[in-house]
Amino acid sequence: MKKGLLIGVIFGVIIAGVGIVVVIQLQSRSSSANSGTAGELVGKITKGSPPEAVIRHLFACMRTSDYEGLKSCHTPTAWQVVAPMYEGMQSEAMGQRLKERMANVHVSVKLMDISADRATVVAHIRDDSEVSDETFSLVRAGKGWRVDYLPASDARQEASPRLSTHKQGMQTQEALARLVFEALKENDVDLLLAHRLGGPDVDQLISRFGNTEKARRMSDAEWREFDAQLRQQATGPDQEIRREFRTARARAADEAVEWQAAEYMKCRSTGRASISQRADEMCQQVEIMLRFHSAAYLLEVNGVQLERGWVLTGGLSWVGPVSLSRLNGMSKCIALYYGIHSQPPPDWAALVKEGLLRPDSLVSPGSGKKPPKYEDGKLQGPVDYVYVQLPWRSASKEMIVAYELPENYDGKGTVACQRNLSVRWVQKREFERLLKRTREWLERQEGR
Repeated sequence: MKKGLLIGVIFGVIIAGVGIVVVIQLQSRSSSANSGTAGELVGKITKGSPPEAVIRHLFACMRTSDYEGLKSCHTPTAWQVVAPMYEGMQSEAMGQRLKERMANVHVSVKLMDISADRATVVAHIRDDSEVSDETFSLVRAGKGWRVDYLPASDARQEASPRLSTHKQGMQTQEALARLVFEALKENDVDLLLAHRLGGPDVDQLISRFGNTEKARRMSDAEWREFDAQLRQQATGPDQEIRREFRTARARAADEAVEWQAAEYMKCRSTGRASISQRADEMCQQVEIMLRFHSAAYLLEVNGVQLERGWVLTGGLSWVGPVSLSRLNGMSKCIALYYGIHSQPPPDWAALVKEGLLRPDSLVSPGSGKKPPKYEDGKLQGPVDYVYVQLPWRSASKEMIVAYELPENYDGKGTVACQRNLSVRWVQKREFERLLKRTREWLERQEGR
């Protein structure tokens, strides 16, 4: 008896308003092929039912939204894996939509391989828009058969026939973040487009969303509008992602970032993001940190985890230097200190002593420097941010209060906080002008 690995089998029925997309990774033992005939299943599965009868019953359960019947078609292990994909059909409204759509789906079944304890069945599926053959592996359960699921460690790395024109998603959120970074670095937007949300993904998202309280409150008209919006986003032109891509690269260039020399640092999830006007918590916003010279920068993108992996849903945007948020927080600390003492702090150490600032916040994530230590009222060690003590009441709002060392940006500009507590990226020429004006003003004040 010959052993083989059947990987990446996909059972997908694409439906309007609800979708079931189940990815099953299977291991099968095959012997000589035995053909079977297609026919309609009457009644429930009984002991002794042949393998092809189980698959016919599976489709019959889909036609009638029979959740328990579908469960009976799978082994316990298989059902544990695929059950979340079917939960949406328990909603009455979604069950009705499933029945309507399945009315146009025609299935014929053929037994291909069978041994003492395993069998392979192929279902020929035809609907108004698609014709496909899906392969199922079954194991003997008592005197009958059930669809089986045996995870293969390398299964997700193989290409699936159904996804031949739609690539596997990235296996982790980290992998998706690295993909976005590499696409920007290489100026290759097509790399992103190959991993964007696609038409087959929408059915899985709709099925997932359909089991939420928000979906149950939607009227039929609202549901049709939601369905249309999501499908338009997934199957529409690529212009929006291309526009976001160009804008992100252009904004990075405005802040003196040279993509070819940039380095990926890390990513983190920053919360839920909207994928449509109605489904506002279906995907994740991912923050990506990168380094150029000694400065760290942030960009954001939205992604969602599906059966095929993590895919891009849009929302690509350039945030800018990490120091924008760092200095923004420091400016609030300065203002708070002034509110307590009626005068600005003399230096960063005063804010640390007051408990308003941590020493490690004085080092840019991109510089690689070891944070300073606070000892005996002083900071010991390097810092990346310069504080300029200004007379609070008399200083002009444009004067610089704090800034990051320009050498972190290769001298092409820096992030600066001005007297009005606004924080922004400043090009080299403007920064030098503002800093010169601030210093000259301070010298005049000291000479009085």
